[in-house]
Order: sequence, then C-alpha cells, then structure tokens
Amino acid sequence: NSVEFEGGGITNVFSSASMWLNNVTIANNSAEQGGSGINATTFSTTNLYNVTLTQNSSLTNSAALRVLSATVNVSHSIIAGQVSGDDCDFGTVISAGYNIESGTSCGLFAVGDRQNVAALNLEPTLGAYGGKTDTLPPRWDSPAIDAGDPLGCFGDLNADGVLDLLVKDQRQLRRVDLVTIGNSPPEAVCDIGAGELNNLVINGTMTEFSQKFAPHWVLDNASLGDSGNGVAHVVADGLPEKMHQEIVAPINGLAGDQYLFRMKMASFNTTSTYMNAGVEYRDLGGVTYFISTPLNDGTHGFETYSINVVIPVDYDLLTVVALSTDMSGDYVEIDNVQLLIQ
Repeated sequence: NSVEFEGGGITNVFSSASMWLNNVTIANNSAEQGGSGINATTFSTTNLYNVTLTQNSSLTNSAALRVLSATVNVSHSIIAGQVSGDDCDFGTVISAGYNIESGTSCGLFAVGDRQNVAALNLEPTLGAYGGKTDTLPPRWDSPAIDAGDPLGCFGDLNADGVLDLLVKDQRQLRRVDLVTIGNSPPEAVCDIGAGELNNLVINGTMTEFSQKFAPHWVLDNASLGDSGNGVAHVVADGLPEKMHQEIVAPINGLAGDQYLFRMKMASFNTTSTYMNAGVEYRDLGGVTYFISTPLNDGTHGFETYSINVVIPVDYDLLTVVALSTDMSGDYVEIDNVQLLIQ
C-alpha cells in the first residue's frame, strides 16, 4: 500500500482508539510523510504482539513506525529491515521484551531485545508460505528463531488486557519447534515475529545442507551426499532402505491433528518395485503406522508430491520418511521436504 501522507500500512489516531495486533505482518508499504508501516498518533494506544514490521519505505525523513503523542507497546516483534527510513521516530516505544530492531531508533532495551541487527534472514519476499495470508517467515539462520520468552509468546487475543499464550503463528502453524533443522537445540521456545520456523526443509546452500540438514537424518542401508545447492543425493546399497527423521514434538499428539507433507524428488532408478514417502506416527500403545504417497520410479526430473495427513489416534512420536524403497544401487535426489501443521 502507498499513501501520500502518513500511515502506509495502518493509522491509529484519536485518544479513544486502541489497537491490538497479534501475529501480523506489515510489509511493502510506503508513505511520503511518515509511518510507512504504522502511524500511531493523537493519544491513541497501539499494542504489537509478534508483529513483523519490515520492508517498508519512508519517502521523507521518517520511519516505519511513527509514534507522535501516542502509546505503543511492543513484544516479540520485528521492527527492522526497512527499505528506506528508520525503524521508529518521534515518540517512545514501550518494550515488554524480546524484540528486534535494525538500529537504535526504537529504543528497545528490555530483556531479550536486540538492537543493531543487520541481517534478519527472513524469506526474501512477502508471499504464500502457508496459511491464508502472505507472510515473511524466518529462514533457518534468522536471529528471530528461538529468541522469544522461554515461557512463551503472549498476546492479547480478546483485547481485554489479559495476556494469552499465542499457540499459533500468523499462518495458524503451532509456535513450537517441530524439528531439529533450523532450531538449535530443539525446544519449545517461540520465534520473534509473525511467523514461526517449523518446516522441515531440504534446500538452500551447501552450508545449510551440511550444518542443518545432514546431521539430523537417519539413513538405513543407504548413503547421503550433496548434489549441489543443498539437494540430498541418496544412493542405495541393495537392501531395503529408508531416509527418515524422528520428530519428538508435539509430545502429546492428539487424534485429529492434521499435517501437510510435501517434497520434490528426482529419480535415477531402474531397480525398485516400490518407492514411497510420507509420515509415520506411533500410537500410545507403541504401534507405528505409515501414511504415505507413492513416488514415481524410473528416471525423471524433479516432481512434487504432497499428502494431507490426519492422525486418527493420540500419538507420542512423528517420523518424516522422505524415502522408503527397495532400489538397488541406484539413486534419487530429494529437495524441499516440508511438514506443515494445519
């Protein structure tokens, strides 16, 4: 959105006006005279909980968050990485902790606040990364990951002044670490900003592959290498093999939990009688079940596979299975494995 005066994204004015934003991304806005993202003025009150305010443009000497005779409370939010202009200007921003800013213009000094953060390492463009609205979620090396309050991310969902635990992010994905990739160590600490990193992904650079992917996968009767740009190269040794990663959380999974599993795979295989991928779950009696989708064998380039997974019983363990096959001596390449909570 682009405006001639103030408030490119949102304007909150008048003494009786109060605004609560929980899990909101405000990006790609511009304003000629101030508040390219948020314009808070005239004795209004603005409350920001797990907000991502970034990539906004202030065309005049102003900022993304303009505070003029107003109260702005901020917690677990990213106010950083603007295209032009400062992050904040004029008034005081009251921090409840665990925020990120690019410089020092917002004056964030509470517990967990981080200033002068140059590299946010969010997804590069506002887009569809799950959920119904566009977001800018963190990548595996973002300083926002696991940087929240150890007690959890809190907002005000009912606008009643009582803090509520934000169980899900903007995309309605759970604010817990599902996997070890991109989360070191895996723990139930929320991320700063509107989006949570809880995808299981094989992609990116060789550094990402070697540091964040390879150490966390288990291969039975197969070997793993890098084909370049973070693509997993899986070579069989002649016995039935499986490439999988156990996911400990959620520890108390409930019947009816829903996931979307998807991946890309290229095959250079002429020997298999079956190739599958999907999700295994273990019920509370210790019995393991496999919900899978068949993969095309033979020789072909990258193809995308997806499966909606509904767990029918309570469970205590999830395992992502990127490959289950009996190919002998051939190989496949796997890229962009994701497990999304629905």
